[in-house]
Amino acid sequence: MHKRGRGPILLVLWAVAALRALAAEPKVRSEALAYLAGRGSVWVDGQRVPDEIVVFSGDVVTTDSASTAVLTFKSRAAATLAENTEAVLSRDAAPGTLTLRRGRLEVRTDGEQAARVKLPGDEVIVQGQDGSPALCTITSLRAVLTIVPHLGQAEIQGAGPPLRVVPGWYAQLGAGKPLPPGARAGAVTKAIPEEVVLHPSGSEAPLGEGDPVNWEDLVGTLKTGKVEIRLDDTSVLALGTQSRLRLRRQDLRTQQTQVDFPEGYLRADVAEIFQTGATFLVKTQTAAIRARGTSFLVQAQQNRTRVYCTEGQVAVRNVDPVVAGEVTVHGGEYTIVVRRQPPTVVLQFSVRALVKAMSATNVNPPRQGWYIGSLSHRESVATVVAVTAAAGATAAVLIPALTGGTNISPSQP
Repeated sequence: MHKRGRGPILLVLWAVAALRALAAEPKVRSEALAYLAGRGSVWVDGQRVPDEIVVFSGDVVTTDSASTAVLTFKSRAAATLAENTEAVLSRDAAPGTLTLRRGRLEVRTDGEQAARVKLPGDEVIVQGQDGSPALCTITSLRAVLTIVPHLGQAEIQGAGPPLRVVPGWYAQLGAGKPLPPGARAGAVTKAIPEEVVLHPSGSEAPLGEGDPVNWEDLVGTLKTGKVEIRLDDTSVLALGTQSRLRLRRQDLRTQQTQVDFPEGYLRADVAEIFQTGATFLVKTQTAAIRARGTSFLVQAQQNRTRVYCTEGQVAVRNVDPVVAGEVTVHGGEYTIVVRRQPPTVVLQFSVRALVKAMSATNVNPPRQGWYIGSLSHRESVATVVAVTAAAGATAAVLIPALTGGTNISPSQP
């Protein structure tokens, strides 16, 4: 996979690329534009390619399900193609330009240098500000185009006047008017003081049971505060003490939801997702967690994120799209994402670790409990989740199955 500091390999690949370009027919002169690092099934011009290759102007890059490709350009800008995505490298005079045919791109610039992405009828210019790079997600799904800048800004140029989009907002074409900041996200279903909500206007207010929360609100808990929020799509988010959660955006039509969770403990029970390409995305300072009808817990710190999956599965990668590598975490497993590093190998977590994480986000008054070892780790996890969710216990009773088996010693997180 692609890693930083691979100078000699890159030099060899660029040299091979130059020979390939020289060997091409004069009428089809191509320029080596980018270095591609792929994961899973990645195709260039209809042919399966190795994990590392140099790509040229006019090449069509396609990713299959559970596959990604990172394009690093000579300008040091980068574009990450998510699964089921197809993009074409430019043939025109602007090296680094991509045309997004379908799927999702994440574009990062080098400093204030601009990057261009072409869409049907429009062009998006992604550019950093004040010496900082830009980071922007661009999605083309079922004729619906969505542009979400995370850093810097994105400017849409087309038939009409230019439209500038900055972080905290998004632009969408083909699905009606996007939900503006301030639109209702859900309501508080449980609360243990102290917790507050910071609105986009800058006003801060206490937050209690029954109070509504809106998109772009920043919900924070203090030393003793815990809060549970039920979103309008029926997803449930529970925050532990000294945690912060930004409700970024949601499109109920395409089932695209994003929340930012910079620090603390978060438990998420995500509503079942039916549409192709729909996702529930949680971003921490180091990790991006993608779920579909899944239950998971997140412990987020400035330089480290720990992700526990309690039911279903989640896809976890580094929040920086330049860092290649994604893992799938199933129920009973966990992974850790450190700044500028791919996720660690997936391991089983212990029942004790699960009880601790569940207790951190339990909004009910704590009460004592006990547990008995089970015959299987997965059965233990399922029982802990069920009992803890139903009773709000800080520990849970695990009843082993009557069939034979042995106790386990899972890896300790």
